[in-house]
Amino acid sequence: MAGSSFTATVTVIGNTTTGNYPNGTATIYISSGGAFTTIGTVTLARVGGGDTSRGTITLNNRTPYLAIGSYELYAVYNPGGGSRYVTGSSSEEPLTVTAVTTTLTNSCLELFIGGCEASITPTAATGSVTFTVNGGTPTTEALNGGNALFAYTFGTDGETTYTVVATYVPSSIDYSASSA
Repeated sequence: MAGSSFTATVTVIGNTTTGNYPNGTATIYISSGGAFTTIGTVTLARVGGGDTSRGTITLNNRTPYLAIGSYELYAVYNPGGGSRYVTGSSSEEPLTVTAVTTTLTNSCLELFIGGCEASITPTAATGSVTFTVNGGTPTTEALNGGNALFAYTFGTDGETTYTVVATYVPSSIDYSASSA
């Protein structure tokens, strides 16, 4: 999901008959639309006493920023000093970045007191909430700390039943819209 971190693990397998393991680093790349970007390099460490080396790197999707969409990850093995192995690369592995799912709750106060409060989860979501009462004219209120307040005095218009719809309108493509 957008705004999340992910872990990439690279495993390099050496020659099983000699017990030699591949030392060095692995550089991880990401591609989208044919453009390749380096997202990190990890030093490989021997796994147990065998012929395998592994490196793990945790990456925040904002370095580089990964917008919602589909990508391909691949790694290139870079031999270290004294290594008996040559440079090699992996096949491409898919990575899909999706919008963060949001949940909106809406609660309104009793008749003649007035107003509604909508709360968004996660609270880091940015944007606004549009409130509509009984299908009327929408009113947009900014989110502040995960909450949007809508001032409305119920019961002064002769109605006794109200339907209030609150809709979260994200200001970033990292979050999905939601309604309550």
